[in-house]
Amino acid sequence: MRAPIRRLLKRECEWLGTHFCRHSHTFLEHYNCFINDYPEGIEGVISLPEKIGVLDIETTNLKSNWGYIFCYYIKHYGKDEYESYIINQVDIRSGEQDKKLLKKLCEDIKKFDRIVVYYGKDRRHDIPFVRSRAEKYGLDFPIYGGMYVTDVYDICKAKLSLHRYRMETVCDFFGIASKGHRLEPNVWNRALAGDIPSLEYIAAHCKEDVDSLDLLTQKLIKFVRISKTSI
Repeated sequence: MRAPIRRLLKRECEWLGTHFCRHSHTFLEHYNCFINDYPEGIEGVISLPEKIGVLDIETTNLKSNWGYIFCYYIKHYGKDEYESYIINQVDIRSGEQDKKLLKKLCEDIKKFDRIVVYYGKDRRHDIPFVRSRAEKYGLDFPIYGGMYVTDVYDICKAKLSLHRYRMETVCDFFGIASKGHRLEPNVWNRALAGDIPSLEYIAAHCKEDVDSLDLLTQKLIKFVRISKTSI
């Protein structure tokens, strides 16, 4: 992970550039080491780095009043750590298919300051779908101003010149692995009936998407100013 130089104060850059990690590099060069060594920042010296989560959901339908969420993954940006939930047969047959999932999602998402999505901000898919389902169940989804969102689709459209902007197309262009578990109608239909292997297959697809999006974000984030767009 690159040091967010454009967001750092001069004194913060100077500190990072004159203090060294265990690899004998400055924290400016090895910013991940700084995050690992000082996860809460240094009061009065370095402000707390944003905690960023990369989100993807898999849903039974594109509209939340006709469908529910199979699973979600939130990857800790630049780390091999995840928050997740996969519905099971008991959830599906309860009549409140994704209520437990959404309760955990609303707890997990608040562990971050910013959520990264792909075609998932307001007026798109992921965030509106989650918000709608959470509100249906009376759950505590983040309100306006509670946290920030970055949609990498916007970065790709603004900064790249490609024939189309599906995440798979962009990842292929940059040699980033994606879509190892391609979704098929038979898998989807079996998952709707609560078939565990099919649900696990869809979850593997979801996890691959956040892995790909994490790498894509790291590659492209340097070309934009990080905005404070609310979730």
